[in-house]
This record gives sequence, structure tokens and C-alpha cells, in this order.
Amino acid sequence: MSSEKYTSVPHEEEEVESLAGSLSTESTERPASTSRWRRMRVGEESPCRERARRLLRFWPWAAHAVLLTTSVSLFALTLCMRYGNTQDDVYYTKKYSSYSPAASVVKYHTERYNLTPIMDWSPFVGVGYQVDRAWDHITNNIGDQMISHDELVKLGLDPKSIKITNAVTGEEGYRAGLEVFHQLHCLNLLRMSTFADYYGREDVGSDVATDKEDLRGHIDHCIEALRMNLMCQADIGVFTFKMYPDLPVEGHWPDFSTLHTCRNFDDIRNWALTHSVTFEDEE
Repeated sequence: MSSEKYTSVPHEEEEVESLAGSLSTESTERPASTSRWRRMRVGEESPCRERARRLLRFWPWAAHAVLLTTSVSLFALTLCMRYGNTQDDVYYTKKYSSYSPAASVVKYHTERYNLTPIMDWSPFVGVGYQVDRAWDHITNNIGDQMISHDELVKLGLDPKSIKITNAVTGEEGYRAGLEVFHQLHCLNLLRMSTFADYYGREDVGSDVATDKEDLRGHIDHCIEALRMNLMCQADIGVFTFKMYPDLPVEGHWPDFSTLHTCRNFDDIRNWALTHSVTFEDEE
């Protein structure tokens, strides 16, 4: 017989014993790792749990940071929008208007006129002390302003214009005024001239209380001033016609409840008041 090498194959009993031995070995080694796991769970936190706890501590600060960043961004955006709108107002004022030292305060807004066939009450309509006070507020109580020589040149005005000296500062300049207040003065004169019996009295003390020739010249001057300004501005707003069943009028009438882009009169008036001067002399 030829000699052959054989590998012994364990019997089933031997396999079972071998498996049992390995399990026994594992069981003797496991307590060490198990005890470490138990100690970590009881005495120390696992890495995952520690990371979760750190995240929980971090999130409130992150939320505060996000809210702060959002607030600052919104605030900056609001400032930019306001500043941008102001810059746009100044830009268009300078672009479409003649130079004016008051241009920096001009802002624009949209306003709807309230003008029906039978007018609602207005403080500027009629006659009497209260009406006069309303007109004085927007015309006579403003005062004159003073401009420098450089501003006079920019305006293209006569270099021989009247010079004055500011009684408070001693500064020299030229006596000046804003056109809007002259135009309102003229409109007020026309109003008062329609109540000549009242405003022609000397005790009332208006521009109507003068001789007829002077009054006629003043009225004609004001009519022409208003005409030139209205034609220069040439309002291109559009109105329609409609019926007014709730008013005691017949037929259709113009609907003047139209939208207009207006300058902020109060700010312009405040500028004029702030820059008004009392002057000592005229040259």
C-alpha cells in the first residue's frame, strides 16, 4: 500500500466540545469589557451623549446669533431704503428743478385730492379771523431768508440784489425768499379781494385796504405770477366725470379726487423758518 497522509476529521462530539470551549473562553473575557461599558454608562457619558449635550448648550447661542444678525440686517436694510429714498428725492429735485438751497429737505409723497362739487369745510375758505390765521401760518408768518454770494451766482440772480446783515450773527448776504410763499401770498390776496367789503376796512389791515389803482396793480401782478407758475408746472394729472347722486347737484361733474405727487410743504416751511433772518440794514 502506498503511504498517504490523512487529516483527521473530528467527530460531532469533538466539535461540540470545541465550540463549548470557545464559548467558555469568550465568557471569561467578556466581563472586563462589559464592566468597562457599565462603568462608562454609570460614571461617565458616552461620546454620543456628550456631543448631544454640547449641541444642546450650543443651540441657544446659535439662535441668538441668528436673531441678532437678522435684526441688524433688517435695520441696515431699513436705513438703506430710507437713505436711498431721500437720495432719490434730492436727485430728482435737483434734476427737474432750478437750484435752491432748500432742495435738500424736499421729499415726495402721493396724495389724493378731496374736491367735490359741493366742498367740505376748509380752514382756508371764507372770511374772518380764523381763516386769516390759517393763511398767515402758510404765508405771512414765515419771514425772509438770506443767501450767500455763491448761492446768488448759482441762482443766476442779479449781483446788484439787496444786501443785508444778519442782526444775530453779523453775517452779510442777500435778502431772499422762496417762491411758494409768494405764490400763496398772491392766492390769498385774490381770496381777500373777493371779500372787499370786509378786507377793505382799515381796521382789518389787509393788502386790500388801499386805493383802487394800487389794488388793481397788485391783483394783476398776482394773477400773472400764478398763471406763469401753473403753466410752468403744467400738471398732467387726469380727471374724469361722474354723477353725484348724494349731492344736491344735477348732471355730471368733474371728479377731482385724483392722485398727485406732492412735495412735503411742512418740511419746506420749517426750512424757511429755520433760515429766516432779521436784518439791520439794506444796501
